[in-house]
Amino acid sequence: MSKSGEDYIPGLGTAFFLNPNHIDKVGGAENYIPGLGTDFAIKGGHVSEEGGMENYLPGLGAAFKVDYAHVIYDYYPEAVTSTGSGNGELTIDVVGADELATITLYDLIGVLVGTIILTGVDTTCQFTSVAPGMGYYVVQTVGGADSPSSNIINVAPPPVVATGSIGGVQTIDVADATKLAILLLFNAANAQVGAYTLVGDATTHTFAEVPIAAGWYVKQVVNGSYSTSSNVVEVA
Repeated sequence: MSKSGEDYIPGLGTAFFLNPNHIDKVGGAENYIPGLGTDFAIKGGHVSEEGGMENYLPGLGAAFKVDYAHVIYDYYPEAVTSTGSGNGELTIDVVGADELATITLYDLIGVLVGTIILTGVDTTCQFTSVAPGMGYYVVQTVGGADSPSSNIINVAPPPVVATGSIGGVQTIDVADATKLAILLLFNAANAQVGAYTLVGDATTHTFAEVPIAAGWYVKQVVNGSYSTSSNVVEVA
């Protein structure tokens, strides 16, 4: 939540107003803020350092905005919106950020995964090579103020490749799995009929004694996140 109040500037109190293109101390000098001097003006609806960056007040950072050309609020950024990839791209896209924000990605238990600092007028970014899993979230930081957490994001692992046997052995070979994944075997009726957890560095597995039939497929589960289905195979 943002602490707000008419003519409020954190650390300096409430004795300020906009008149109409300058910050004035009530009953005082034009463009004057105690301890900060007189080099300030209102530009484009924001508090600006004269000749400097938008929303900036020396010693107080960049977390300020002007509302209705009169009320100054201590500004806290809003939550961003994030989307995790669903087909193995292992990315998280972030939209709705503030310009020049620091975007931080956290995992399910709050461990920092990565940080991106926006530049220019960018309000979007993408995290890449994210480990498959559930419960990721993003926070943006502007002028030292953190936004609420974004929506919760899941990143799906890539689909595996399945190969059905032809001629007697009745197996389905699974390749291109993620280490330590859980492999789930489904039949044509979409019923799960087998499961296997990979160990060590293994990325392949063979399901044996599979009934002769068409319509088999495999999904992998990594850190609670399900992949899309593999290719559909036949055992004959």
